[in-house]
Amino acid sequence: MTTQIPTQTTQAVPETSVPVQSNKPDWVVKGPVIRGQQSRLEQIGVAWNRQDDGIGLRLTGTQIIDGDIYLYPITATNEG
Repeated sequence: MTTQIPTQTTQAVPETSVPVQSNKPDWVVKGPVIRGQQSRLEQIGVAWNRQDDGIGLRLTGTQIIDGDIYLYPITATNEG
């Protein structure tokens, strides 16, 4: 009786728009959240500057965006 050794399978890694040189995002992405008559901005993702002058956006969660979204630069005093 021979024992078969399981073979490793390699999975393709999807290409991302995040630049390789930095994992730290350049932007905080916020969207309005309305509860009753009050409205506030809530973080819904992050974004990175791209070498082709674009912005790579990564949203978090499963929210439905109904309206505007805003990008704020991340600074030393504003870490998100």
